[in-house]
Amino acid sequence: MSAAAILFGIIISSCIISSSSFLTPLKSIQLPTSLPSSSSLELFRPPFPANTVSTTKASATLTTTRTRLNALPVELWTSIIPPAMGFLKSEWTVSYGYGLATALSASSLLLKQQQTSIVTLQAAALIFYGFRLNLFLFIRNRLSSTYRDIGTEIEEKSQERFATRISRTPFVLSCGLLYHGLYLPVLLTSKFVNDAAVMKSNIGIVIIKLLVGLQWFGYIVAAVGDFTKSYVKMSEKNGKFLVTSGIYSILRHPNFTGEIISWTCNLLCGTIAATYLLRNQFSLKIFSYLGLSVMGWIGMIFVLLRATSNLEVRQKKNYGNTDTYKEWIERSWCGFKLSTIEKNNSDNKPHKTTTDKKHQEESGSGI
Repeated sequence: MSAAAILFGIIISSCIISSSSFLTPLKSIQLPTSLPSSSSLELFRPPFPANTVSTTKASATLTTTRTRLNALPVELWTSIIPPAMGFLKSEWTVSYGYGLATALSASSLLLKQQQTSIVTLQAAALIFYGFRLNLFLFIRNRLSSTYRDIGTEIEEKSQERFATRISRTPFVLSCGLLYHGLYLPVLLTSKFVNDAAVMKSNIGIVIIKLLVGLQWFGYIVAAVGDFTKSYVKMSEKNGKFLVTSGIYSILRHPNFTGEIISWTCNLLCGTIAATYLLRNQFSLKIFSYLGLSVMGWIGMIFVLLRATSNLEVRQKKNYGNTDTYKEWIERSWCGFKLSTIEKNNSDNKPHKTTTDKKHQEESGSGI
């Protein structure tokens, strides 16, 4: 909850800063030096009942509220609204809501104004990842009854954890702010390349181009990993086996490792852009964007590292005594993980998440 509070504070401050230009100071009221005559008062007498004044004030207040809401960035709404799907089904907050928020936020930037090629490529990477992930999750859930059962179990546990659906609000909101933080590096890159004063040096844009290329590479690795595991498991009747072919012959968890690479490159693009912008002229808005970007990256990387470590532990428990597993460990790379997970979870039972209910293994990128 403390992390959510920090995220909420940063985003609120950035919203206030971005909308401050819409607030105008009140002008001083000049009082007349002499009172008007009675005939003049008749001219200024309102032709409507006195109670209409309060209605007019209420309408003015409502208009002001709508103006301030409209002043909030569109990409903030596209980050927060998709996770609200979790009010219908808890799992959707971190599955469909995650992918949809990522894709829609990046799309809003491209639709808002024409961008340079490098910004378009960085935003397109997020769009590709978000829609690709949602399509993968949808197809997997339609074809696998086991994953539908897992979704039902998650919903039952969520109902035990939260007394009502509305009580999920803090979790849904914190996820939305995290997804917004994942998008903000693209916005920082856009501000950087469109600032003529900052773009005098080409070294920054060259590094960003390399990072965007690595970002695409990571998302493609994750996509190939999801497709390979799903295809191999669907082609076999018996689920009691490890997927060690294709990309899995050299990388044991390509989906998680690919995402870690991509989100890290995405953050580095925003960090480089913010550094140049702040060096040229300090801006509290840019600084808050950078802070929220870092917080979003920390949250997502922690989830991915923990998922990789937990999966390593479960695979060792399930297949550790087989020759196939031992040979696979020797010739492949685990990727990035938390080294403490295995020690803490060494006595836990394996987590069941695959096509064979008796001996299951996690598959895919759903977080």
